[in-house]
Amino acid sequence: MPQEIHSQTMQSLLKLAFSRLHQAPNLSTVTLIFDGRWPTMSVGEDDPSHETQIAILDAISGSLSSPGSPISFTSLSLVNLYREHRQVFHREAFRAMLGKIDNLRIVVPCDDGEGIFYYDEVVSEFWRYSIPCCLLNPEIVSAKLTSLTLHSVFMDIGLAPFLSFATFSYPQLSSL
Repeated sequence: MPQEIHSQTMQSLLKLAFSRLHQAPNLSTVTLIFDGRWPTMSVGEDDPSHETQIAILDAISGSLSSPGSPISFTSLSLVNLYREHRQVFHREAFRAMLGKIDNLRIVVPCDDGEGIFYYDEVVSEFWRYSIPCCLLNPEIVSAKLTSLTLHSVFMDIGLAPFLSFATFSYPQLSSL
């Protein structure tokens, strides 16, 4: 099966799988644990596991943020979030999903699983741009955010990628 057809089929199946989340109106916590291995593809190629991650984020955010959805979840954990800026972070459904939560946990691996640390421009851009502009932007993330966890293996958050919290304001934040 050609990759493009496989990708479209996978996206359709994921949307179908998560389309029934509205039948769980008491759902309060969403935890997505992705494959945390460093991509083995060549530069410029898309790793299928990361394409799957994007499709899952699209499907979940579309379902959880759809108008009239009775779901009032408050906690989102993204474990092994791929450390590369992706267009899914700019989609209205993804932003709407972030706007509903009061507890956000992001875990970003920066090693190959064998203790070898990877730091390059892609990782730097993720921490300099994606995190502050898309994932933690106070204009997007709920003003009721009370708990924020950022975790990155083998990386001092804020040091290497120059992530600053100086312009962030979360008036309800009680746990960091």
